[in-house]
Amino acid sequence: SKTEKSKLRKSLGLNDTDFVMLYPAELNKNKNQAMLVEVMKQLTAKYPNIHLLLPGKDSMKGYHQKLIDEKGLSKNIHLLGYRSDIPRLLKITNLSVSASRREGLPVNIMEAMYLGIPVVATDCRGNRDLVDDGVSGYIISVGDVDTFVQRVELLYGDKENSQKLSLNAKRRAEKYSLSGILARKIEIYYGR
Repeated sequence: SKTEKSKLRKSLGLNDTDFVMLYPAELNKNKNQAMLVEVMKQLTAKYPNIHLLLPGKDSMKGYHQKLIDEKGLSKNIHLLGYRSDIPRLLKITNLSVSASRREGLPVNIMEAMYLGIPVVATDCRGNRDLVDDGVSGYIISVGDVDTFVQRVELLYGDKENSQKLSLNAKRRAEKYSLSGILARKIEIYYGR
């Protein structure tokens, strides 16, 4: 409910009007959260109500916290540690992001898309398999902070574009639902 969403946001230090991005992933070099710190440095200079939630186990011994503190972003980037309530966090999310250098099949992106949350993600296997650039989200070269910022701004400032990508993301994710996978298996095995 709206009340529950508001309560969850408040528990994380967020307001109802804040624009929330989510990247649930272990804090490590491959997941590349440091790139998102640079993205947030640019975004918060223009839009102080943008927040990034980073739930995940810290495998880099506080590196990201130090980086966030150095950049003065502790009010906008929230390291949440290990969480088992990602579905709840998705319900207060405006945009799903991924800065990964490589992926298999990223469940975090599939979950977001299934809920109709647009995605901005780096161009690596897995991410590009799920996200159709400009259709269900945006794909950005790994390390291209400026373009990442521009794509987030497109979704932040254009509700119509965001709604279009949201609808397309949801449709695209249905392909990966259990019923979608079973239908595809039947087609492969039985030629139907």
